[in-house]
Formats: sequence, structure tokens, C-alpha cells
Amino acid sequence: MYKLTIDQLILRYYFMMAIVIGSFYFGIPWLSILAFPILLSALAGWKRNTML
Repeated sequence: MYKLTIDQLILRYYFMMAIVIGSFYFGIPWLSILAFPILLSALAGWKRNTML
């Protein structure tokens, strides 16, 4: 089931967009590929289990 709260979801989207915009701003467009795992985790609602 979806485990992210709405505020965590919004923060992940902002972080994803910051990576994409920052990579193009600094002239390293291939670095925007790092935003893809963040997009997937936000869409799927994945959350790391913090209890080890």
C-alpha cells in the first residue's frame, strides 16, 4: 500500500525537480538521470523501513 504522507510526496517532487533544474543549470544534463529513482519512489509510494 501507499506509505508516503502527502508532505513527503511533495518534498520528493521538489527534490526531484531541484536535481533536474540544477543539472541543466550547471551544464550537466546527464546528471538529471538521478531524478528518475526519486520519481519512481514518489509515484509508487515506497518508503524505507527505518527499523533495523
